[in-house]
Amino acid sequence: MVNDKRSHANLLHDRWNRRWKKDIISHRLRISYKETYLARTKGSVLHHKNLHMYRKRLDTFSVTRSKKVKTAKAQEKRHQRACRRIFHAKEHNRMDTTRHRLTTAQRYRFLFLPSQYIYKPIKHLQYTHGLDYPDYGFKIPYINRTDERDTLVHTVEQYNPIPNMFIPLKYRDIIPKEPLYTPLGVYIIPGSREWFTYMYNLDLGRRNLPSAPRLSRAERRVLKNNQRIKAVAEGSLLHGTSVKHYEQRVEAKKWLTLVLDYHHNKMTHLTARYDDSNDTEHKRKLHQEMVVFNAQFCKDVSICATVPKSDDELYTYSNKGKAWICNPLQPHFKVDTSDDTTKIERRPNKRLTTSQFNPLPVGDHDDRLKRR
Repeated sequence: MVNDKRSHANLLHDRWNRRWKKDIISHRLRISYKETYLARTKGSVLHHKNLHMYRKRLDTFSVTRSKKVKTAKAQEKRHQRACRRIFHAKEHNRMDTTRHRLTTAQRYRFLFLPSQYIYKPIKHLQYTHGLDYPDYGFKIPYINRTDERDTLVHTVEQYNPIPNMFIPLKYRDIIPKEPLYTPLGVYIIPGSREWFTYMYNLDLGRRNLPSAPRLSRAERRVLKNNQRIKAVAEGSLLHGTSVKHYEQRVEAKKWLTLVLDYHHNKMTHLTARYDDSNDTEHKRKLHQEMVVFNAQFCKDVSICATVPKSDDELYTYSNKGKAWICNPLQPHFKVDTSDDTTKIERRPNKRLTTSQFNPLPVGDHDDRLKRR
């Protein structure tokens, strides 16, 4: 082999193409790791301007000390000395040991963990004339490989669980979506005799299943209540609040949405009329109407809205709506209180507000014996 750049580049290309790996062993430190050659991707060269053709990947680090105690101690000392030389640099931050050790090891191409890997560029082979330049004088990645558009790709037809033939109505709702196999592992072709036998047994097993027991009225009430509690719990988690304040949060969302929509529609209408008008007196009246509307806007107690027909729709403002959304910011606004909250508010076992050390009422309070 001639020791020149062309021979060396062709050798690297062959090793990269064959996915060649090399085991590096240091008997002085008794460490080992693997070395492989990787080629830069087209995106790395075109978008990130990495002109190096190849880079080394160092990984699979392992430490295997000698069986002799004296030799193992010497190898350990040499390895620790190498670690101190790398990690005790001035730019190394000792406050975050693991993170900055990995950063420093990547900078100095130093392996010290089994899960670690390092990329080391080979700097004397570069794309100096571009990625697709054909005459570098040696083999380069991608340019000597077959174009992907000329490569024949073998594919199979997508699996269709429903055969193109008449299927009885009783089988149409129970056809499995996955491919079917016999107990011996033989593939069952949809529409074959074995497939219809499988569907017959599947339908027979479905009919022989015991029917669900009929629930009583009390059991249905309990089931419905449990579903409501579960829905409230999931909704409170979605709205970022507790179960106690869930209803108030939902009403507040409805109210704010309707208020903003109502204000936007009203002000858009008045502003459009104001811009289209050329009469000064008419503009003054419209301006006064907008001022009064903004002053009275936040004082509304409830808004008339249209009831949504499905859960995906929202409440919309309408003068002829059949639903009234109350303002949750008003002090008289009331929501349903949960059973747990009601039980806590009653507090039947709460002690008296007065004690033996304070038998007389304080100030003007006369309800010293009242249970709060």
